[in-house]
Amino acid sequence: MIMPLFVPQWSIFPTVSRLPTGTGITLGGVMAMLLPFPLVRAQHPEVGFGTSYDKEHMTPFYYSGTLFFVVSLLAVAAVIVLFIFKRDRGRFLGRVIKDNAWLFLALAAFILALGDKGVLWAIQSKLPFLNKFRMPFKFLIFVNLFTIMAGGVIIERCIRLSPNQKFLRLFLAMLVICAVLYNVSISTASFYSYADRPGDLQLPGQMHDFIGGKTSGSPMRILSLVPERSPRPDYIFSLCHNLPSIFGVYAFGGYDPIIGSSAYFAKAKENLSSYPLEAAKAYAIQWVIVEDRVEEGDVLDPANAQLADFFLAHSVRRLDVSGFVVLELDKARPLAYAKENPRKAMPVYFRSDGMDIDVSGVHDSGGSIIINTLWWPGLRIIDGQQQLRYETDFWGRVVVDVPPQTSIIRFQYLPPWKEGFLAGASCLLCAVALYFLTKRLFGCVPV
Repeated sequence: MIMPLFVPQWSIFPTVSRLPTGTGITLGGVMAMLLPFPLVRAQHPEVGFGTSYDKEHMTPFYYSGTLFFVVSLLAVAAVIVLFIFKRDRGRFLGRVIKDNAWLFLALAAFILALGDKGVLWAIQSKLPFLNKFRMPFKFLIFVNLFTIMAGGVIIERCIRLSPNQKFLRLFLAMLVICAVLYNVSISTASFYSYADRPGDLQLPGQMHDFIGGKTSGSPMRILSLVPERSPRPDYIFSLCHNLPSIFGVYAFGGYDPIIGSSAYFAKAKENLSSYPLEAAKAYAIQWVIVEDRVEEGDVLDPANAQLADFFLAHSVRRLDVSGFVVLELDKARPLAYAKENPRKAMPVYFRSDGMDIDVSGVHDSGGSIIINTLWWPGLRIIDGQQQLRYETDFWGRVVVDVPPQTSIIRFQYLPPWKEGFLAGASCLLCAVALYFLTKRLFGCVPV
């Protein structure tokens, strides 16, 4: 199931700079695996995440029903004690691992989830590819999965020794179901609880008129330099993350950690920091949104704060609305234009797989045009059925030579979905083949 998405992401992953961060789960998190809220009040594994409400109500993030975690914990303790007193330790350990594979997978995931407090995370953070994993708490999903599998297998073995098997299965099932349903019903905290609850998803009238909005078809972008998370009631109008797409506004960036960490986008952000006015003009940034004041609970990148101060001093117009300041910059380049005529925008028509650019009347004799997007693996530019060659300029934008008498060129993004589905189908066939081969050779199936 993962391969159709994994393969396209893998095509860009080598360019992604991701350093291991995070502290891993704490003792409070371990206790939250054992007991539900309010018996345990656990914080988010990353202390800086969440509002004050979230930090007191994160127990459901860890909890999975008590029973399986307790059984797995007791099983690990029993294995350690028996290993100490056994004479033939190697043979004993080999048999235990063979019969309890899920238990050792749960233990490994738990140690990884501890982060710097465990040995495995430090080792993993120095290995190629594996060092792309940034936050150890994300292994919690595997801790819960494997403890449920391991605990379930051990409980089933114990039940088979009892004369009241049917009653015990029903009793334990109802016990766990009730505990999980209770946990789900009180799960009200999140990664971050935003305060805004917009009823009508419309930009304020002044803001809509200022930046054009959905009805104008303006091919310019906005740059949001507001906090990544904020308790403001009107935070949705900051047009941060992917919020611009709700209002039909084009934006310089969005919320996608992989794209945001890629070499291509990192270079664009570096250009914006080094040459703010020139880069804003090159990347079609006509509007910048900043805070009107810093509030408690705001999480603002220091680099964005410096840029915000710079653009406040170099804007040509400003609008104060909903707790934010919208700044207008001068002479931004359009999304598509002829290289020799940067002020004249070419009509752009967006599609689900990219956009069509109308070059008729501009390039009757052919020439170079700038497509104001960053290069990305999987991009293709075609003129009818002919694929056009292109290159990138200093800013990382796409430059393409258009043949004479061309009217429309199509700019497409075609990720390797086909290869991803083929890889997924291959893994599925291999798993089916392994199932029948193991069953034929050993009379059992792999667990």
